[in-house]
Amino acid sequence: MTHYVSEVRERYYRAYFIKGEHIVGYENVFSRDDDAAIEKAREILKASKFTTIEVWRGNDCLASVAKHDALSIDRTDVR
Repeated sequence: MTHYVSEVRERYYRAYFIKGEHIVGYENVFSRDDDAAIEKAREILKASKFTTIEVWRGNDCLASVAKHDALSIDRTDVR
């Protein structure tokens, strides 16, 4: 029996919910790269009651996203 190993391995991230200056919870995020992890965190934030989320990989904070940024629509085509 042959076993195939995926070339793309998912990395472990944490998406921390922020209220004021305090962490009030988190969700584990598994993703293939930093950009995809940040997009997953945006989706998590949209469905939550919180207004800010930070994405961390180990000791590195990759992004801090506010809910209004996660919900914003690109208006570059609007005249």
